[in-house]
Amino acid sequence: MLSVSQYRQKEPHIDILRFALAWFVVFAHICPWYDFSGLEVSKLFLHINKGLIKLFQTGGETNPAVLCFITLSGYCIHRNGFRINHPISLRKFFIRRTFRILPLFLLGSIFGAIIFFYCGHEEKIKAITGTSKLSAYGLFLKAFALHSFAPFKFSSVYQGNGPLITAGVEFWLYVFYPLGFLMVKKFGSKNFVYALIALTLIGSCYAQIKPSIASWWHNGSLWGFLIYWYIGVFAVSEEFVKKIRERVKLLLLTYLFISLFLIIVNSKLQPLLEIRKILFALMFGYFLYTLDRRSEKTTTNYLRNEYLNKHLNRIIESSYSTYALHTPIIALCLYFKVNIVYAFLFILYAAYLSYMIIEKPFINFGRKMCERKVL
Repeated sequence: MLSVSQYRQKEPHIDILRFALAWFVVFAHICPWYDFSGLEVSKLFLHINKGLIKLFQTGGETNPAVLCFITLSGYCIHRNGFRINHPISLRKFFIRRTFRILPLFLLGSIFGAIIFFYCGHEEKIKAITGTSKLSAYGLFLKAFALHSFAPFKFSSVYQGNGPLITAGVEFWLYVFYPLGFLMVKKFGSKNFVYALIALTLIGSCYAQIKPSIASWWHNGSLWGFLIYWYIGVFAVSEEFVKKIRERVKLLLLTYLFISLFLIIVNSKLQPLLEIRKILFALMFGYFLYTLDRRSEKTTTNYLRNEYLNKHLNRIIESSYSTYALHTPIIALCLYFKVNIVYAFLFILYAAYLSYMIIEKPFINFGRKMCERKVL
């Protein structure tokens, strides 16, 4: 972790993967929500969605795409992050991370609250957004992502846009990253990993004893996300990935066996759910490393037409906007009974506009701030 090679070259395959994961989340939400609201949706999509839930979320744990996002986040940050022989400015790190995630996080939270204020009087909108009412307390907790540290009243944090809860936790993972680096430097990688495993198992056992915190632990807890983020961090290392590669068949068989047990016997064993998530994240980390190293020559020329190719790349890069905005957009479409096909198109277009108007300008501004000399 401390001295692995850095990889500064942009990898388009990772952008495509991030885009696919964002739309996996959209698919996982829009199909059951449309069905719940009594609007037309393909039966095939519903069956696929139910099958995926049974395979990956038997006990109501983290959506697999979100779990991948967390692991991918750790991987991308450490890909060209801190190294013992290559110090990086903390100032530049936090400026870039802040302008990458916070502007859309805050604007997306406001957008979700506005849409809920407009159409949240309908019970179906309350149900799909997980929001019973807007509250200053909930908006305050969400704005500073304070739910990351303790469950508080976790259900009050949704505030019309639940998926942004995980984005708030991601910011605190960025804050923890330099501290984690210092801990590894002082105590060693093995002791750091043992501490993460102990924290994760203690948390999952507590969720077993107190089921009311299980949703928070799986979907909005810094402590619950740490191990998966650091699996991504360690997956940058060839040595770490080699150990996974040697055991990947065993990991897969164990994952399938645990899944079968959870489906047939007991789907609410929190420690077992956590072990299954860890196995999944390890295999995804191996996949990430393989994808990232599959070719030294990368290209973003997917289409021959330069103009169309440029806009296609922007759509692919709009994954964060897709994830951040899809819930309030779906809520609005349900309120006006918009056909599901048009709902997909609205999400795609809104994400594109958001990337061009919000994400990209703030990313560029963060880069310019980093280039300024501090007096």
